[in-house]
Amino acid sequence: MFGVDVTEIGSLALTDRAFPAGLRHDHAGAEDNAMRHQPALAIDALNTEIGAAYRGIREEVATYRYGHVTFSGARFFGSEMLALAGMPERAICGDGVGWPSSYLDLYLPDRGGVKQGPLSWSFEPGAAEEIAEPCLLLGGPGSHVHGHWLLDFIPALYRFRTREDLSKFKILTSTLHDWVLRFLDILDVPRSQLRQVNLKEMLRPRHAVKPDLPKIGAGVFVPIVSAGLEDLRARCLMRQRITGEIVARPARIYLSRAKWGSRVGAAMQDIENMFWALGYSVIHPEEHPVERLAAIMSEARIVVGEEGGALHNAIFAPAGCLVAMVETRNVRNLWHLGFAECFRQTCFYLPQSALADPVGAVAAIRKAAGEI
Repeated sequence: MFGVDVTEIGSLALTDRAFPAGLRHDHAGAEDNAMRHQPALAIDALNTEIGAAYRGIREEVATYRYGHVTFSGARFFGSEMLALAGMPERAICGDGVGWPSSYLDLYLPDRGGVKQGPLSWSFEPGAAEEIAEPCLLLGGPGSHVHGHWLLDFIPALYRFRTREDLSKFKILTSTLHDWVLRFLDILDVPRSQLRQVNLKEMLRPRHAVKPDLPKIGAGVFVPIVSAGLEDLRARCLMRQRITGEIVARPARIYLSRAKWGSRVGAAMQDIENMFWALGYSVIHPEEHPVERLAAIMSEARIVVGEEGGALHNAIFAPAGCLVAMVETRNVRNLWHLGFAECFRQTCFYLPQSALADPVGAVAAIRKAAGEI
């Protein structure tokens, strides 16, 4: 068995803490991170509290300087590419490399890891395959989830391309689902550059880079992130126009994650039926090519959904749209506020209990829409 302790690197937005040997962080420069739009609708106590939380976290990352981390001689384990580096070799985790250490508790047990202490594990990684060509690490926790490509990996790829010649790199990713390939086709990334990393595979690229991004909800407000998503949206709409396909563009949409695993359980079908009866189009994002989905969303005035990946597709809605988010976990999801600031939308949060009365929830949403 292989014993590994963890070196946790804080958000690069917050600290220049020294890296272990073989790692380097290259800053591309600072951004003007002044708030461009107030995304929180302070219409009640819940939304006032959430708006204050967003502003507080936003201030913490307002000095964000984007760039990328360079690894020399490090090994990368498994499909999410956990970095092992330094002398003695340690797992490299933390917001600063887009790999929260808390994820180890979910990640390593599925790969035969045995926990030895709070941040110490043993596992059997196997022999490392050497890779001579430079590698771009386009993966990490959440890389198998559609919404996390919008949140993490597409902005990271865009940011990297603003500084480097992508054609010089082999791109390592943990999944090549059809929807990932479609994203990358739209972004003109040749499939010949892609390599899928397997569940228990160990790789040692001679030179590897990973674009950085603070794994903090408010961190998505930085202009380079919105620029990457604007680029994706423009490419999607252009492709949709080229196809000539005519799609409905409803004003009111319920984005459902029922087929991904709804967090509100068996009541989801009843909730979908109720929103449909109240005049909402119920959209399951995974049923549509992303370019068609961008067109469907392009004239929405109100978008409703559970917090999480399905609702990330609200980025395709226009400025001025109300994004109504139902909280379903004991997690204060502020990513949606970051997206809303980027795209000049407004977020309105509803507690999960609101779904017990969809008619009342829709009335609250209508009232919120009247406040914009």
